[in-house]
Amino acid sequence: MMIFMVTSSPARLRGDMEQFATTKFGALSDPSGFVKIEWKIDQASEKLSLSWIETGGPLVNPPSRRSFGTRMMESLGQQLSGTVRLAYPRSGFTYTLDIPVGSLNK
Repeated sequence: MMIFMVTSSPARLRGDMEQFATTKFGALSDPSGFVKIEWKIDQASEKLSLSWIETGGPLVNPPSRRSFGTRMMESLGQQLSGTVRLAYPRSGFTYTLDIPVGSLNK
């Protein structure tokens, strides 16, 4: 068994995106599913907003409990002095990360 401790912010963000892309339950598990990735930087507030929006895959149900993976996704927002919002509309899972741009240098 190999265990990796990821400490840099860009690596953690990449890890979350990789987790979404390889899950067997999300939109990419279905040939008709797809993912839209949106990001923007608000120059005035120096904040980054990044969203992963799944559609076209299996119908989504909110989880019945907070899993280890969910807690890890939520912790990235805290680690980067921002917030993470997870949404589970029936049409597909949505992840939104809002952080100060400067926190990516941590």
